[in-house]
Amino acid sequence: MDRFYKIDKDCEITLELNPGTARDDYLTGYKKLGINRVSIGVQSFNDDVLVTLGRKHSVNETIEAINMAKRAGFENINFDFIFSVPGMTKEIWVESICRALEFNPKHISAYSLIIEGGTPFENIYKDPKKLPGDDISYEYYFELCNILKKAGFIHYEVSNFAKPGFECFHNLTYWSAKEYFAFGVGAHRFINGLRTSNIRELKTYILHPYREEITDFPINHAFEKIMLTSRLTKGFDLNLIQEISAKSQVEIKNMLNDLSNAGFLELSRDKIHLTEKGLFVNNEILLKLI
Repeated sequence: MDRFYKIDKDCEITLELNPGTARDDYLTGYKKLGINRVSIGVQSFNDDVLVTLGRKHSVNETIEAINMAKRAGFENINFDFIFSVPGMTKEIWVESICRALEFNPKHISAYSLIIEGGTPFENIYKDPKKLPGDDISYEYYFELCNILKKAGFIHYEVSNFAKPGFECFHNLTYWSAKEYFAFGVGAHRFINGLRTSNIRELKTYILHPYREEITDFPINHAFEKIMLTSRLTKGFDLNLIQEISAKSQVEIKNMLNDLSNAGFLELSRDKIHLTEKGLFVNNEILLKLI
């Protein structure tokens, strides 16, 4: 990459790390190669929750992986978490967040459990009653936001929190609807309004490294930009809503005032800023406005 492209000195290069496969020698080698950020798939600091999620690592392995990353010289470390897991209690969730802060991560990402089609979870949790409801999910989300804010984290995107100056460049590029390149097997790119990916199968990719597969045909770009930028706490442009909404400007204004009075958003000139309450249901808010 360095031979063919000009890479900025402060370029963020992230390694995704599964705690169960961490090794001192690998991490030291990755650091020497120029990787400067590690994202660790912690998911939870509770072994029972990890078992429910089908994770193969334990809490002790997670702690050792964190220590390995630090020994290798990584300072910019992210923890990934999942909440609203069956069997998880508020106490377990809060304990996991507080345990995470003991290791001084620079970034934390947290996502509510989503049951994907074609996975074992789909069969296990066919009955929605087995899953935590939206009220419980919001309670967990609110606790997360509250604890991390007190710990000095900036809540810059629906699911992402960072110490000042450690916001993830990739996240900001993606959610700001900016373009990005793709290198390597199965990598995805967004160029000239078109989303494509490289071939996923290694042998075929080696034979055809420049072949691309279209993953998403161009849609209404204003709508897509709203869907992405509305996830950012810095706000999104009001004129984008006016551009694609089937509602009149008077209707939009009235709805925005109602949502503002209900605590879902704040208005500042030509920007709409969703509150934590609004970020949790940002898709529903956009559908109402559009």
